Amino acid sequence: MGFADGMCDMVRGLVLLWRDMRLRAMVSRMVWILLALIVLAAVGGFALTRIVERSLMPPETAWYAPLLGFLLGVLALLVGLLLALMLYMTLAGILAAPLIEPMVRHAAALRGERLPDDPPGGALRVVWRAASNSVRPLLHLLLCGVGALLLWWVPLVGPLLAAAVWTLGSMRYLCFELIDARAALLGWGYGRRREELRHHAGYWIGAACMATALLLVPLLNLLVLPAAAVGLRRPRAG
Repeated sequence: MGFADGMCDMVRGLVLLWRDMRLRAMVSRMVWILLALIVLAAVGGFALTRIVERSLMPPETAWYAPLLGFLLGVLALLVGLLLALMLYMTLAGILAAPLIEPMVRHAAALRGERLPDDPPGGALRVVWRAASNSVRPLLHLLLCGVGALLLWWVPLVGPLLAAAVWTLGSMRYLCFELIDARAALLGWGYGRRREELRHHAGYWIGAACMATALLLVPLLNLLVLPAAAVGLRRPRAG
C-alpha cells in the first residue's frame, strides 16, 4: 500500500462519515468534545511556543536581532501549529477513545472484517489503554523536541534543521495516533505497531500528510480522528 492509498483512505473515511447514518450519529455525539479539545490544544500549544520564542530572542541591541527575530517568528508559527495539532490528536485520541472504538467496529463490519471481541471494563479501561499506548510515542516526540531546541543554536542552518527534526518527529507521532484505535482492538502493542508503520511506511505517511492538511481546515479538523478510524484499512504485516 502506497502513499496515495493512505491519502485516499483518509478521504474515503470522510465520505463514509457523511454517507452512513449510524456513523453520522456517532460523530454528532462527540463533535462538541472534539471542538473543546481543539480550542484547548490551540491555546496551549501557541502559548508554550511563545514562551520558548521569547526565551530564545536575542537582545534588541544585537545587530542580528531583526533578522533572527523574523526567523524565530516564522519558525515559532510552524512549531506552534504542529504542537497544537499534536496536542489535539493526543487529547482526542485518549478522551474520545470510548466513542471512537465503536466507529472502528462498525466500519470494519461494513467491509466484512471481523475484529476480536473487546474484553469488559467499560469506558475507563478504554481511556486508560489509549493513554498508555501514547506514552512511548510521546517520549519519542519529546526527544525530537529537545533535539530541535539544541539544533536551533547551530549557526545559520540551525533553525531550519530544528524545524525539520520537529516536523519529522510530529509526523511519526501522528502515524501512531492514526493507527491507535484499530491497533488497540487488534491487541497490538508498541512493537507490533512500530513494525506495521515501518513495513507500510508509504501508506501511513500518506495518511498522516492528508490528516495534517485536514487538521488545518476549520470544522474538517474535528473529523480527522473519526475519518482515520473508519477509513484507514486493517493493518497488515509486510
